[in-house]
Amino acid sequence: MADWVLQPFESLGPLRIGASRSDVGEALGEDSREFAKGDSPNLVEAYNGAGVHAYYDDAGRLEFVEVFDPCRPVYAGVQLLGVDVASVVARMRDLGLTAREDGEGGVWFDDHGFALYAPAEASEGVSVFGRGYDTGV
Repeated sequence: MADWVLQPFESLGPLRIGASRSDVGEALGEDSREFAKGDSPNLVEAYNGAGVHAYYDDAGRLEFVEVFDPCRPVYAGVQLLGVDVASVVARMRDLGLTAREDGEGGVWFDDHGFALYAPAEASEGVSVFGRGYDTGV
């Protein structure tokens, strides 16, 4: 799988924030499996071949994306998944980004629309969201 470039608040690879469910499915080229996750009243769509969980708002538009292996998200040339999270945070700091840890394994870059999930040393997931998304801050 090729690298998926993260554009803050806009996109990750072929996925655009604000896209419809059908646009996401077409971009990924596979069928999804819907499931309930967390407290969200909306179902999440899992695209297991791509390593994507897609979250939609009440209007059915993509508002939040979580990606896992085999997806390869990259920001400013920095691999974000499956790498030592401390080195990623240091590289992001060098680029002028500020990280916020949530105490539950999340490292949020609120001003750039993405977060890392790293309950141990390596990042296990990357999330991307649009402007105005409630990150719990």
